[in-house]
Amino acid sequence: MSAFQISSSLQNQLFSQAVTWTLLTAKGKVAGPLDACRQELTVEVWPKVVYVRLEKNILRRECPSGVSTFISYKDYLEHAIKEAFTKATSLTTARISENYFKIQSATDPQYKYWILLDFYGMSCDCPRYKCLKKRIWSEARHLHKLIEENEILQGQIPCHHAAAVLKSLDFQNFADYFQEWPTIEKQIINKEDDEDYSEEDDSEFDW
Repeated sequence: MSAFQISSSLQNQLFSQAVTWTLLTAKGKVAGPLDACRQELTVEVWPKVVYVRLEKNILRRECPSGVSTFISYKDYLEHAIKEAFTKATSLTTARISENYFKIQSATDPQYKYWILLDFYGMSCDCPRYKCLKKRIWSEARHLHKLIEENEILQGQIPCHHAAAVLKSLDFQNFADYFQEWPTIEKQIINKEDDEDYSEEDDSEFDW
């Protein structure tokens, strides 16, 4: 029984066995494929740290003595950020309006996700963004705090679709986005005003 309970959806999005294995490998704790050890690997998400245990197995060629260690939330968050920006490089974005974008799905090129730009950041309708946005505050407040304080994110949910839009706007990080938001907002308002004027103009001629 875990000392701290979070939903399976949040665990799968950020604290999965696959991500944990990647972090353990980078730290030199394990080697080889995860599949051979999946049944023996336990990942427990605690309030401010993740406890990871790999059962001892003398028949296991790599890491026969097992593992018992802690991994910080910061490590998981940095992995999520790196993954988001790496995936973003292969995505195609299309600007629909001043504050709306469509972004190609990484797994299904025929499917598109929507990004909305606003004062609070970039909102996406992809499963990862919606899960994290809904659950982080109530289930993993320490992670929420780290996202708020992170120099790259500045409170933005780490999502590869948002990272792709950020790249298309020629920003290096979300701190740049928030700094430039007044200019972006002004462009949105000006565009909306132009469209309203244009519609009124057309109605006069139609009449």
